[in-house]
Amino acid sequence: MGASPEEEIDLFQLMEYFKKGIKKFFIGIKNFSIKLFNFFILILLFLRKNIKLIVLPMMAAFLLGLFLDSISSVIYKYDAIIEPQYGSEHQINEYLEDIRSSIDNQDTLRLSTQLVITPEEAATITNLNLASYDSKIDKLLYFDRIIKKLDSTTRKNVNFSEFNKEIYTLFSKRFVIRVKSTDQNLKLSIDTIFNKIKQNKMLILAKDLRIKSIEEKEKNIKKSQKEVDSLRSFLKKYALNSLKKNVPNTTIDLSDKKNSENLELKLFGISKNLTEDLSKVILSKEKSGEIINVLTDFPQKGTKVEIPVFKTYKGMLPLVVVGTILLILLLSNLNTYLTNYKRENEYRKK
Repeated sequence: MGASPEEEIDLFQLMEYFKKGIKKFFIGIKNFSIKLFNFFILILLFLRKNIKLIVLPMMAAFLLGLFLDSISSVIYKYDAIIEPQYGSEHQINEYLEDIRSSIDNQDTLRLSTQLVITPEEAATITNLNLASYDSKIDKLLYFDRIIKKLDSTTRKNVNFSEFNKEIYTLFSKRFVIRVKSTDQNLKLSIDTIFNKIKQNKMLILAKDLRIKSIEEKEKNIKKSQKEVDSLRSFLKKYALNSLKKNVPNTTIDLSDKKNSENLELKLFGISKNLTEDLSKVILSKEKSGEIINVLTDFPQKGTKVEIPVFKTYKGMLPLVVVGTILLILLLSNLNTYLTNYKRENEYRKK
């Protein structure tokens, strides 16, 4: 069956609409390209007309920025990594807040007492900061564990950036303390700074109790190891004697090769687990020896803080000057345009 005349007319009209749509689309692109090109030419004409007013002040601002950067004090950073124990994080945070208050108030005498340095050295300190030392992978893994425990509604309101900034510090085990100073040879020590915290009676008591608990656990594990080793030695001797005498055991069939091997394997597994437990206890004992474990103390010499170019004078001043000049020129051109527009309207009215 052939297509009806009405269907042929509808198809023809559809093709016409399609052609017109494509034509309008390309015309729109052409008009936009022309306007964009004209705008680009206007910018070039504007720059050509005012190039001296822009470049000369920008060069002067750049040279002034170089001079100001040369006379500005160089900032050095000192990083120390610590691992607080026995809930001493709260005392550390409070003490560091107190130190920051001294820095903000420029109380060099009080600051020198807090950091155990001279007032002259204290006057060079510009900032002190405490942050989590854990890697991003550690934070992501911990965030994943926390999220899995939350309901679906709460999950939507929690994101990693907020968790990292505001919450994760509460769960962190290791921290980095960063001190910034204009002195490259600042003498700082974690032990002397946190000496008062280490003398806290409650923390000392908690440390002593934990060490006693660990030592008792270590003692029990070693005792168990001796008992297991004695039993393994006894079984070996008994099995050898039974084989020599060829006398069967009346209570437990230890002469049976299969049973003897199974029992030996079980004792070997117990001995292996005890050895692993002992290693963990010894490691825990090593970490529990101090209220604040110093993983890395402050270096003898500070590291220069690299400042981004756009935060230096030579980067900021040219941008500010050029931006100000462009704003003034644009306002001037706008004023000229409005004046001419007003005159044209008055002329048309006449």
